[in-house]
Amino acid sequence: MNCKDAGNFFGPSRQLHLILCAVFFICFIAVPVLAAGNGTLLVILQDTSKKQINAPIYVDNELKGTGKVTLALPAGRHELRLGVLAGYTIVSPKSGKKNVQVKAGKKMTLTGIYKRYSLTTAFTDNGNGTVTANTGLMWQQEDDNTKRTWDAAVAYCGALSLAGYSDWRLPYLDELNSIVDTRYTPAIDGVYFPNTDSSYYWSSATHMGNTSNAWYVDFKNGLVVNNINKSYSLYARCVRDGQ
Repeated sequence: MNCKDAGNFFGPSRQLHLILCAVFFICFIAVPVLAAGNGTLLVILQDTSKKQINAPIYVDNELKGTGKVTLALPAGRHELRLGVLAGYTIVSPKSGKKNVQVKAGKKMTLTGIYKRYSLTTAFTDNGNGTVTANTGLMWQQEDDNTKRTWDAAVAYCGALSLAGYSDWRLPYLDELNSIVDTRYTPAIDGVYFPNTDSSYYWSSATHMGNTSNAWYVDFKNGLVVNNINKSYSLYARCVRDGQ
């Protein structure tokens, strides 16, 4: 029913007609337009001295940029994740994740804080089959040397119970890349990660242009070489949010 129809239905009362038109506009035009509007989110990544840090910025599991980005996002709740960066640990927000409520027509700013650490003390052997990195992540120290499809790798990490923890997952691409160390062959510190295969390891990152593919890291040379179809079988090392 539109305003004209309402007037015809309720008769010649002009006052009632105007009231109905106002209600119609608010309920069916103004409110949906506002609800569907965009808000602006500015994300800035800095170290403790306020120097910009070029770590990855993800919103709703999609890479949006590095260091500093201004985003137009639909009104509503969005998951922000700050990527790990070798040589730094995330101070704020805790564990690098935060749910942000974007409001239509409004701008909000979020600053992520990173703290520098020495690469010579990047890992701690917890003595229970896990390694804690100064990025705040806890890693499966030794993978099971089994190749799996991407879906099977996701399921394997999701079902893993290790060192009293059951919240393991397949790592994001930047997380997996953060344990690469090209001083070694394979390209990882074998003191902390023994028996690593000199081969490809799955990340959880699906290729945005082709969701049948996912990204991997080549630990033979430490490169993020390419993405590959998820039906291929690669190795997997699991991670959890240690903070």
